[in-house]
Amino acid sequence: MGRPEPISAVIARMMPGMEKPRETAQAVLLRAWPDIVSLQAAAHAEPVSIANATLVVCVDHSCWAHELTMRKAEILSRIKKIIPDCPINAVRFKVAAKARGKRDGAPQE
Repeated sequence: MGRPEPISAVIARMMPGMEKPRETAQAVLLRAWPDIVSLQAAAHAEPVSIANATLVVCVDHSCWAHELTMRKAEILSRIKKIIPDCPINAVRFKVAAKARGKRDGAPQE
């Protein structure tokens, strides 16, 4: 009887080509969102979809929509740095009651 080995090694040997699937760009984006926009902004802004190479982000106040719109180029640059093959070329912010975080208003200095 040999040494025990991790189940992942057994599965890899028994089922070649069934490696762990690569994380999607959208999953990486969601996980990295606070690093992309900041923890404070992420508490008020939530990526909700990607359509036609445009990332749609719901925010909980119009001030956050304005703040993040002013930072669009920076946000796109950070997305491309974290996810080089990401198909996102634009970001659109919309105010929605269901955006995450506190709904107590505007960004504070």
